Amino acid sequence: MQRPLSPENRGWPEAAPFDAIIINRAQDEVQEHLIDLLKERGCVIIPVGEWSMQNLYLLKKRDNRLERQPLCRSISCPWQRKPASKKKP
Repeated sequence: MQRPLSPENRGWPEAAPFDAIIINRAQDEVQEHLIDLLKERGCVIIPVGEWSMQNLYLLKKRDNRLERQPLCRSISCPWQRKPASKKKP
């Protein structure tokens, strides 16, 4: 198992396709580019929703599209799209 540091939710296209992907930061919505990172019949576990509460989904790639299966409610840290600015004291 390897874990890249990836800016802006790009994933790791250089190492794709993957059998499975686990995303542990909440997303506002399912990113459609995930389909390009998965093998056919691959899957993704992903929390989707607002800061206070998300739904955990199992996404499965079938016939080059993502099927979405809700698993449970969850709470996780949101993805930060832009790094916080560093203010000097």
